[in-house]
Amino acid sequence: MGGWVPAIKRRKDGTFMRIMVDNLAVDIDNRTVRRGDEDIRLTAKEYEVLKYLALHKDKIVSRAELLEHVWDCDYDCFSNVVDVYIRFLRAKIDDGHQKKLIKTFRKQGYSLTA
Repeated sequence: MGGWVPAIKRRKDGTFMRIMVDNLAVDIDNRTVRRGDEDIRLTAKEYEVLKYLALHKDKIVSRAELLEHVWDCDYDCFSNVVDVYIRFLRAKIDDGHQKKLIKTFRKQGYSLTA
């Protein structure tokens, strides 16, 4: 996988092709993820969570927002499914790297930030 560029790259119609957050690349067209030189394999749901965070990079995304947009369901304050998937993503995206990209904002949500 070559040709990764350090920016948000858009098509002429304004839609995204690739989103970069530090050395993490989320390729929307190919549904692939790469951090540095490492390809990262994600499940379909992990990819959807990461894609949503990437599309809203540097912004805090609430659990309710993730539930609504990724799982297409209303907020259930007793559900920890978002926390579980964030933990899965951290294991694949952040573990082994000094710089952590997935940040938690207590009682607010999560952010994908360089």
